[in-house]
Amino acid sequence: MNLVCRYSPGWSVQRARCFLRALPHPLLRRFAADLIELNFGPGPDQTPRWATAAFLNGARLARTEPDFARELLANPPRALSLTPDVLWANLTDSDSPSSLDLDRLRAAFRRCIESQAGRPDPEDDSGAAESHLAAWITTAAWWGLEAGLAQDHLNLGLLLALTDTHGLAQRFIGDRLLCLGRSRGQPRQPALVSLVEYSYPATPVERVVITGAAREFWRAQSRSNNRLNAGDWILGGFRAGLFLAWREPAICRRLFDESPEGTRISRELFAEYIGADVCGWLPDRLVARSLDWLARVHPRVAGQVGRPEELERLRHLFDFAFWMGLVTRD
Repeated sequence: MNLVCRYSPGWSVQRARCFLRALPHPLLRRFAADLIELNFGPGPDQTPRWATAAFLNGARLARTEPDFARELLANPPRALSLTPDVLWANLTDSDSPSSLDLDRLRAAFRRCIESQAGRPDPEDDSGAAESHLAAWITTAAWWGLEAGLAQDHLNLGLLLALTDTHGLAQRFIGDRLLCLGRSRGQPRQPALVSLVEYSYPATPVERVVITGAAREFWRAQSRSNNRLNAGDWILGGFRAGLFLAWREPAICRRLFDESPEGTRISRELFAEYIGADVCGWLPDRLVARSLDWLARVHPRVAGQVGRPEELERLRHLFDFAFWMGLVTRD
């Protein structure tokens, strides 16, 4: 819990524990712990953001794993004594299905929340604020499950398709309940490591190898004052790829065989940004050249960004540096 709160301003360990205990289902508790790491805050102004994420996650899970969604709905947890009609009623006349987007959905949740009596004082340390937030997350998630099982209620399919066009970090947020549901029984891991794992849907060898390297590097950074330092993740990724290239040639061959086109691109990038001369593999230069690559290929996350995009940036840099280390033996 200390780790969950460490990079999440606004959350004390006590407050986060109180909040997570108030969530009635283990799936929601793991979902919420991830979102705390992604800088979802505790204040009442953040409740619509939480509710929107929970609703869309419930809908996504229901669309993809309907049997599991029905299982969850068969045993509903205690939540707010409200029906989804409250949300639909707070979508204004201008919010036609064709114009529905995340901002309008978030605004509808805000109106819905503000219309209910008994909003707690955020300075109250009795746990009422945390219970209120937990109740809305639970309610929104279960509304999402119901909407996802319905026949395109409010043109929800278009809204989910819209989220598919977002960046990696936002897609990761939108798929958390689905991914956590599929990994039931496995220990929770840091959100950044989960993001790395999520980012390789089509290359299972790459997913296992690079996620394992990221997990080991995260553990190695346990004494660091800043586990999210970009330079550290670049050097850690390069070192992990370099060591694998020299120590595990069979695994390297499996990686190359799995993605011939990706391997070809990596070799071209190595020649362009790193070079075969080991005298050029100095830490400062590796960091600078990796950041140059990021600015060119992923400019959206290269500058000042929020926490989700910050983790996406670290994922891209670790992946790039890992492959740069991996192809050094070519």
